Formats: sequence, structure tokens, C-alpha cells
Amino acid sequence: MNKIDQINFKGISNVGFITYSKKVNNKMSGNYSLSMVLSDDKKGKDLSEFRNVVKKIGKDLLDYNNNVASDIVNITCSKTPKSNLVYVNGNCLHEEDRFLPMFSFIAKMTRKISNMNKDDLQVDNYYKDCVANHVLIYRTKCSDYLADQKLLNFFFDSSKVKQGAKFVNNFIQDIMNRYLDVY
Repeated sequence: MNKIDQINFKGISNVGFITYSKKVNNKMSGNYSLSMVLSDDKKGKDLSEFRNVVKKIGKDLLDYNNNVASDIVNITCSKTPKSNLVYVNGNCLHEEDRFLPMFSFIAKMTRKISNMNKDDLQVDNYYKDCVANHVLIYRTKCSDYLADQKLLNFFFDSSKVKQGAKFVNNFIQDIMNRYLDVY
């Protein structure tokens, strides 16, 4: 076996899913955050595709970079009694035609994650121990919501991540159905 065959190609890696409540404008919102590290490799060009989608919607890549690393993408679904909103690395996706490529990209990534094998949903220990606290909830430390930092492991459980990806996919689908008036 040569050295190239020993490289572990992961495609999407370090996927986590967390739910939390947050008070915004004196209203409580239910929030669902799916975080992942994208790369370009044997399993796809997910990072390049994300960057191309950002350009396609007319935004600057710097605006859509995660505050921790440019290969991390955080998708947050926020549910209030009056609205459902989606954020990508802190940027709100409005229900407008120009954002359709980003909604499509998210749908593709969430389908891909929900269909991944458990072995493909591994999380690097360094990432879990040193990075996850700062990225599972965009621009907020998870430890602000957790009594014990060791609880972070729960948010990387493959079955929870797959269910979370399906939830985000359905959330996006509902928004698109309303926007395109296909109910």
C-alpha cells in the first residue's frame, strides 16, 4: 500500500448538532445548530462548492467565514412563534430568489450527512476538546449553556447528528415550500 492509500478521506468531518433556547427581542426562540468542517477531497468538493455558492448569492467570502476557521460551516435554524429563520455562519438567509443556491446547498449537505455511515461521522479528539466549544453555537461558547464540558460528546453522537441533519433538511424544506407556495 502506498502512502496515498493510507490517507483517511472524510469529506465532511467533525459534524455536531446541538439544540438550545435563546431570548431574542424579549421572545424565546428554539435554536438548532448543525456544525461541520468542509473539505475538498476524494468524497467531494464541498468546501469549494460552499465558496462558489457564497459568490453566486453575491456575498463576500469573508462575510461567510466562520469566526474560528474558514472551513467550518455552522447552520442555525431559529424557531420563534412568528417566524422560522436560517443562518449560515451568522448570516441570515432571507426568503429571496438570490439565496436559493444556499438553501439548495444546505439541503444537499444535510441529505449527505443523514445518509453517512456511523464510521464516516467520526470526530477528531482535538476538535472535540479544543474547538467544538467555540463552534457548535455560532459566536457563543457551548459552555455558557452546559454545566459540564464533557457533555459536548453528546452533540457528536452519530445518531443525534443524523437526526439533526434530517431536522435541518425538513426545516429548510418547509421554508422553501412556503416561499415557493407549494403547499
